[in-house]
Amino acid sequence: MRHPITISAALVVSACAADGGEHDAVLHEHEDSARRGHTDEIVDALSTALAVSRKYLDIAFAQRDGYVPVSKCESSADGTMGIHYGHPNKMVAPPDVASPPILLYLPTPGGQQLVAIEYFQSIFQDGEPYFGSQSEPPREDSLPEDLPELFDSQLFDGPMAGHNPEMPWHYDQHVWLYADNRDGLFAMWNPALECPPETEPERAS
Repeated sequence: MRHPITISAALVVSACAADGGEHDAVLHEHEDSARRGHTDEIVDALSTALAVSRKYLDIAFAQRDGYVPVSKCESSADGTMGIHYGHPNKMVAPPDVASPPILLYLPTPGGQQLVAIEYFQSIFQDGEPYFGSQSEPPREDSLPEDLPELFDSQLFDGPMAGHNPEMPWHYDQHVWLYADNRDGLFAMWNPALECPPETEPERAS
């Protein structure tokens, strides 16, 4: 079951940019209101996701830890995702709240801004990640019986083709921890964001 959670209702919203003791104080301040609207499992999972991703507000830490750009800045009529920075090993591992495989950055005049994290489950066909085109979906027998889920039954989106030929067909789940999204915390696209024209991913020097 999907829960229509918006950023303003989650305990992590006001905490995402806070540091140290201020971060802890904000968590406590918003804990009661968050728990009234959502299950303990969601609150705990969001706290974990925030804790493991906050250091990646500085893209240099993401690059140091092995995240590399795997797309240009992605936009659609429904909104923007940003530039996907994927971790090759984590993208083929089972989804784990404490180990986000993709970080989403929005190019800004001040540099790359972390806006969301993304969980990812590759689709395997004949024992290998499936890289067919949009017009060549994987076989039905390659798909799981049930959609993957995290955050107390928040179902992943998909199946879908990769954003480029180097990304396999997959299921994914976006979590907009670092940018407000009126469509919801787990929405695929963010209608409030825009990619600048002709954006190229920032690569480690």
